[in-house]
Order: sequence, then structure tokens, then C-alpha cells
Amino acid sequence: MTRAASSAHGPLQQSDPVFEGDVIVTEDESRVSLRFADGSRISLGEDSELAITRFLYDAAADTRGGTLTMTEGALRATVEKLVPDSIFEFQTNTTVASVRATDWMVEATAAETAVVTLRGAVAVRSTSPAIAGELVLEPGEGVTMPAGAPLPPKKRWAQPRIDKLIQRTALP
Repeated sequence: MTRAASSAHGPLQQSDPVFEGDVIVTEDESRVSLRFADGSRISLGEDSELAITRFLYDAAADTRGGTLTMTEGALRATVEKLVPDSIFEFQTNTTVASVRATDWMVEATAAETAVVTLRGAVAVRSTSPAIAGELVLEPGEGVTMPAGAPLPPKKRWAQPRIDKLIQRTALP
């Protein structure tokens, strides 16, 4: 993990806090689970990189704003609390996924991003401003979005594909 405040680099220990600007990197045969102040959970599979670009949560005001950026790897996100008028987005090289109260997964490379919803709904759109529109994925639906390509149709994912991604992000 790299700390934004100090640029220090080192292993993340159990119960270590993470902050806006931190970058979490997993290597071969390593995974990590993060729990945020609003109760949201992120599980990163091996060989993944996730930056906490922005995260603000105010329980008293019932507001949340978050942007997490993933350059590669696999993650599973569970966002339990529906916060009205909040923004909680995950960005990759090709896709922006806006989540509500949901359970979903992402698999990202430089060339494409795959997103599947397990519970709830996720809105996905291209990172390219030239590609308009968005898709809303319901449970069991997924999409693979290549860089710079028009929005592909969403599809029902086969259970073996979902199971493989669950295994990549599950902690032993």
C-alpha cells in the first residue's frame, strides 16, 4: 500500500485505516478486504490495484461521496447503505460504475472492464466522453466494455463465470 500523505510504501496490516489518496496493491496469492466508515466493503483479488481517489462520509448529515479508481485486477464491492443523493463511483480505464445499495464485481485490464451485478443495481458508462449513455445492470446481468467502443448490450452471465470471479475476490 502507498500512503498519499507520506508516499510511504509497505504492507497493509489488519485493522490499518486507509485514507483518501491511498493506493492498495495486491500481488500474486494475496487478497485484501477493506471496510469503509459507511459499512461498504471492498474485496480485492490478487494482482489488483485500487486507489481511493475520493471518499467522504458524514453519518450525521447522511451524505456520502466516493470515487475509487481501479487500474487492473478484480474486486467485489458490497454497498449496504443507500444514501440519498450520494455518489459512489468506481472508475477503470474504460468504465465508470455508479452504485447504489448493491453487491457487484469488476474485472479490469487496460483494454476492457467487465462488470456484473449480484444484488441491487449498478449503472455503467464509458469513460470516453464521446460515448453517450449508460446501462443499468440488474442481478445476474453483466457487460464487458472495451476501451473506446460503443456501449455493448448487457447479458445474463453464466453462473460458472460469476463463480470464478467470486473465487478471485474471496478471502481464504
